[in-house]
Amino acid sequence: MMFPSSSEQSAAAFLGLGLISVTEKLTRSNFQSWRSQVLSAIRGARAAKFIQPGVQAPAEFLAPKTQDSKEDPVANPEHESWVAKDQQVLSYLLSGLSKEILGQVSTEVTALVAWAAIEGICSRPNLGRGSSPQGWHSPPPPRDPPPLGSITPR
Repeated sequence: MMFPSSSEQSAAAFLGLGLISVTEKLTRSNFQSWRSQVLSAIRGARAAKFIQPGVQAPAEFLAPKTQDSKEDPVANPEHESWVAKDQQVLSYLLSGLSKEILGQVSTEVTALVAWAAIEGICSRPNLGRGSSPQGWHSPPPPRDPPPLGSITPR
């Protein structure tokens, strides 16, 4: 019996991300529950690295074989794969936003930048409620998702 390779498993996990819908669109009042649901799906798809600060995409071009090579740059397939998966995560994030939040995030071009913008928008107190802060409770400051592999079952 053959087991799928890690790249095949990763590809299958990403396909699953598009099939997991967020039950409620993000608004300014449901950030914590939305965040928990979205992070669970993203981690389950093995895609948390796309929203973690400091994680770098692979180089766009492969390094030349020799220092003085006059060859044209060759596209790095790892980079192309990274961009494709990043765009799937970005699409997943955008699909779970209310019109109010989407209007402020729709110009972002990577999952990481969109995630940071969403957290920034939803952690600002008293926005989106007019001039009256009554009934508005700020969510606690956002936390970075834990590194992959640090999540242990209870």
